[in-house]
Parts: sequence; C-alpha cells; structure tokens
Amino acid sequence: MEELKDFILKFGEETSERKANRFYQNPDSPRYNKSFGKAAENGEKYFFIASYNRDMMCMEYFESNISTANHSGKTDDFIKSWVSKFGVGRCKSILAQVINDALYDGRYEKEVKADVGKYRFGSKDKEYPLIRTNEHPGLINIVYKELMKMEREKTRKNEQER
Repeated sequence: MEELKDFILKFGEETSERKANRFYQNPDSPRYNKSFGKAAENGEKYFFIASYNRDMMCMEYFESNISTANHSGKTDDFIKSWVSKFGVGRCKSILAQVINDALYDGRYEKEVKADVGKYRFGSKDKEYPLIRTNEHPGLINIVYKELMKMEREKTRKNEQER
C-alpha cells in the first residue's frame, strides 16, 4: 500500500513538473514572482523552478549573443530573435531587474529608469531570482529602449484588435 501511495505522489509531482515546463515554453508566459518558499506553500514549486530556468536561459541567450550582434550591426535582428524565443515581457523584465540594481549609473536614460520603476522590484508582493550581467550598460539601455518600443506596439495592436 505504501508503494502505491509513493507512486501516486511521484506521478502527481511529475505531472506538475511537466505542466509547469509546458506553460513556460510559451514566450508569452509571465515570470513567476513569488519566492520559492511561497511557491512551495501553494503547491507551485514547479512553476517557480520552470520560470527560474526560463529566466536563466533568457539571460544566457542575451549574454551569449548581444555583443556579437552589436559589433556586427545586427542588434535589431538579435532583439527580434531573443523576443521570439522568450517574449517581450520576460526579456524586458530581466533587463529591468539588471538596471534596477544600478539606478545610480548615469548611462541609463531617465525614461528607461522611469519605466524600470513600474516593476516594483523589492516590494513584498514580488520576488525574483538575482540576475546580473557584465554587458555594457549603454548597450543594455539601447536594447531596453527597443523593448519598450516593442511593448508599446504590442499594446497598441492589442487595443486595435478589441
């Protein structure tokens, strides 16, 4: 009987994990913004893990490709590719988190810093994993402004469809 119980629990865990991973494969899926402790309390630990893994893949893709794209004059192509894989929301939120950790840096423009403020990093209702990069702040600023533009266009398009 104990083996059956263990099997059922394991099956439920595997099902939850697959469901979370499938959900976060969608580029439009939002970042999970609760702590691991709260996720575990709510039975959502696999959503936390899947979102975290997606965040790390997103940042790794950015770091692995942005400098080369910038030096070869293909920054716009890179941004389109990055957004198609991870979604404008996740890409923008991840860079916003990086910028938020360095608001003192004068290489980030005022409009970028103002937009980053909308994310409310550090508030009690939102918790995200620590994300850092060594990419140049000027380059991050350029990419973030393009993501802001893409987000505005997406919002405008959605409003027109209604």
